[in-house]
Amino acid sequence: MCTTEQTFAWVGTIVVNIAFISIIAWGATEIWWVGFLLSAAYTAMLFGLARTVDKRSGWDDNADNSGAAAADADVAVVVETSSSGSSDGSIVHDETENVVVSVDAMDNRSSSHNVNRRRRRTATTDSQRMPVLANLLYGLFSLALGVTGYFLPMNVFNCYGYGAGPYNPSSTSSSGHWTTDIAALPINVRAWASSSSSQVSPATFVYIPGEEDGQNNATLFLGSDASDNHAQTLWLTINGAEPINFPTIQNPSQFISTGTGYACFAAIDASSFANNNEHLVGCSNGEEVWTTKDSTQYSFQGPYDFLINNHTLWYKDYPPWSGDQTGTGTLIYSINDYIKMDVELHSTYKKPTQYRPKGGDNTTNNPSHCWANQSVLAIFVSSIPTLMVSILLWCKRNAPSMALTSYIGLSVTACFTYMAIVGNAYNMNDFWGWWLSISGALYMIIMSDLLHCNRRIARSPLIWGINLAALAFFIGMIFLTGIYELNMAWTWIVFNLFALIPLAIVGIGYNQVFLLVLCAVGWLMTAIEVATALAAITASTAN
Repeated sequence: MCTTEQTFAWVGTIVVNIAFISIIAWGATEIWWVGFLLSAAYTAMLFGLARTVDKRSGWDDNADNSGAAAADADVAVVVETSSSGSSDGSIVHDETENVVVSVDAMDNRSSSHNVNRRRRRTATTDSQRMPVLANLLYGLFSLALGVTGYFLPMNVFNCYGYGAGPYNPSSTSSSGHWTTDIAALPINVRAWASSSSSQVSPATFVYIPGEEDGQNNATLFLGSDASDNHAQTLWLTINGAEPINFPTIQNPSQFISTGTGYACFAAIDASSFANNNEHLVGCSNGEEVWTTKDSTQYSFQGPYDFLINNHTLWYKDYPPWSGDQTGTGTLIYSINDYIKMDVELHSTYKKPTQYRPKGGDNTTNNPSHCWANQSVLAIFVSSIPTLMVSILLWCKRNAPSMALTSYIGLSVTACFTYMAIVGNAYNMNDFWGWWLSISGALYMIIMSDLLHCNRRIARSPLIWGINLAALAFFIGMIFLTGIYELNMAWTWIVFNLFALIPLAIVGIGYNQVFLLVLCAVGWLMTAIEVATALAAITASTAN
């Protein structure tokens, strides 16, 4: 049960750290080295406060005294007295003081084992645990050390812009800038193009009037059927007939009528061969639908703020997230033929002003090489320092939070190693699925073994480590089995057999409530999925 001191320690630590993190984030967005200095000062402050609270509490001194008292309690002083007669008939007492273990000679082995168990219990009593505030400060210090170190690789190698210079979001020196000649646009479009505020249409449908006799009236709308993936796709209905589904056009938005018998929209291309989150623009006359998927070489990031002027569709878009044309600004496009869907770009890209070597200099222009360099540097200045400091504080001070930061440092080191090998930081779901599942299981087994074995190891860090490893294993198995991505019955069976049941066994065997809570959450997820499937089957049968 949490005491008042523990509750205030947790709440105060969270509130104060949110304030400091906000200040550091502000400094990082303005000038990166300002954020680096603030983060370094914050890290030093955390360590100083942790040491102060740790020393003033005197918990380790009490532990030593308790251990000595226990050792003294395990021995007894026995006075052996021997008597002998003297020549004058008096009795002479020869007293010899011997220190012996107070055990029965007939049960020496059993009593010795009991003495050792008493000593081990004495070394791990609740009264000798580190104060909660010192424990939290040590944990935050270890994490802040890694964050501070990551400032260097993140800014020395700007891999989001494929550059080698510092990353500065408020400047265009590390990336290019997209500009538009407003004067070259139609008069009625200039105010819209120069406006920084965007008009996002909340409409989920658009009506397309048919011919003068009222025939072929159509409606485009956003909807979902009873399929397993519950995807929001584009639907078309003509004269109120049964709707037609376009399953490869997902999440349509920005519905707008052109006033010439057409309606346009923005959407995501969900075809099997398309890249993830590939955006498109589409138009329809109520009978057919045409998109920009095959009509243009441009790659859209998320078209928005649609405008119709003189039967021409205008819209804005964000700069590319990757490639050699990343940067700031707004891209402006137009489409005047809703069947051919030819796209015209009205914006131009200005290259960054920083120097980049010519030719095939892989050091600066190759994104894979950039990610490799950044990841290798991050291993030595961020993840390994966090891991080493965590292990050191675990061994020297028995801080329970070090079990968490040790695993985090180990996981981040593995992540950076993987990124250095593959040369990018994208599509990490498979890595995290395998890593969290395997490492979480191994870490939980090791912590459980240390908790069960007869070694003089503090119990609190081991319990923290078991709980974190169980959470990592639980999350990793969700990714690995794909219960929500594949959404098939066998994935849920595998998840229950190889994730929830092992957690239940370990939780019951070692009396760990948190593991049983994870099992309950997993079984609740399974129950909801089963209920949803049964409801769908019942509904289809009723129809």
